[in-house]
Amino acid sequence: MTSATAQQLLRQLLVDGSAERPLVDIGSSAVSGLRHPNPFSARAARRLAHPVQHTRLLDTAEAIALGSDTVRAGWVFGGTALDGAGTFTDPAGVRWTWSEGQPIPLGHPLELAGVRGIRRHPRPVWVPADGATPLTVPDTSGGQIVVVEPPCPGMLELSMALRNPWQFLHDITDGWRIAGALLDWSLETLIEAYGAVIRQLPVHPDLVVYPDLLGFRAGMYLSVADFRAQLRPRLRILLAQIRELTDAPVLLRCHGAVGAVVADLASLEPGLLHLERNAAGVDVRRVRRTVPEHTALHGVTDLVRLGRALAEGDRATAAAETLLLARAWPAMAAPAGIVDAAVPAEVLSLAARFLRGLTPDLLQRLRGGEDAQQVLAGQLAAVTEPAAVTEPAAGNGDDPEYAVVAAAATGTAEVDVRDGSDQARQIIPGWFHNRPRSADGKVEFDEI
Repeated sequence: MTSATAQQLLRQLLVDGSAERPLVDIGSSAVSGLRHPNPFSARAARRLAHPVQHTRLLDTAEAIALGSDTVRAGWVFGGTALDGAGTFTDPAGVRWTWSEGQPIPLGHPLELAGVRGIRRHPRPVWVPADGATPLTVPDTSGGQIVVVEPPCPGMLELSMALRNPWQFLHDITDGWRIAGALLDWSLETLIEAYGAVIRQLPVHPDLVVYPDLLGFRAGMYLSVADFRAQLRPRLRILLAQIRELTDAPVLLRCHGAVGAVVADLASLEPGLLHLERNAAGVDVRRVRRTVPEHTALHGVTDLVRLGRALAEGDRATAAAETLLLARAWPAMAAPAGIVDAAVPAEVLSLAARFLRGLTPDLLQRLRGGEDAQQVLAGQLAAVTEPAAVTEPAAGNGDDPEYAVVAAAATGTAEVDVRDGSDQARQIIPGWFHNRPRSADGKVEFDEI
């Protein structure tokens, strides 16, 4: 019997939770993306998937090598140039600095603006007059899930970046006149962005991502009353506009301690919901009881933690992470957040390979309260660290799993290309560079 494609599994998951195995999302958006190790280098040109978060652009073959069921479709961004002060400016005019591997907003174009100045602030030009915005259109012949994301932060995060977070929070106390104008500008910008990218794509998306920063781990930026009065109605408008463009389900990612508004978020009817699992008040079992059965939870299991536990033989941690997925079901596995560039890609691929081997029966037994380590004993024993080393098994050049040896996200690594080197180059286009081989048949490949 032919196995269902990832697209078919996603539809099953959102209809009745009957997918035959867990789906895995790695690198398809800034929600599950891999941070580029050097976004300001010449090598980053046309290799960035997000103009601010600087996540790496993965093609279909690279995503498959990592064990992902998802592929990104959308605009491609070139390497960002830093100015003399070590900052860069995004399409909305916000100036950012790069600190400890992540972007921090530093310059806020609307920090001193009044309502008129906010309304007149120029919008990003998503599609230039010559129509030459570069697109990445993935190969979906294998039935991968096509994911679309916006090229800018979510509504609240964008508003705070434009204004200055502290000034925005002060504006809230001033009757929402300024804050409301900022949210309206951000809402209209997001509607334009989604419309431009979805209409320009020659493929139909299977999943549309909406990410936003609603708070920090200890609390929300807005009170529950303000969230319901100011942000939720605008979110409803945005999601309605997205649904006018496509019938693809929406993945709603909300960062922060949003436990008090989980039911409100669920009322927006997202297909999938990604919450910050370590935030106050965000408990998997409580969230699962609150949201409808047909809403899948996303990113509950920390793939980085799971992969490291598997590689190190830490069965207790691996079982605990898997139990979270079972309790969240229906669910899609994904990193808990953007993956740091220092994380070896084989950690992610190992976690993905393990999760893709789980069956509905195993997940049901975990939900039924059986001991996780005992239920998963066979799977945990069978999964070992993949051969990201330089000694592949004979003849494995024809095995797509061999591609994982080239999935090192940072630094350089070695790949044995004596067996199936042409196949490896086809599996991972763009990752191998022309470098001389040593006498033992090994070739180094550069960081992306």
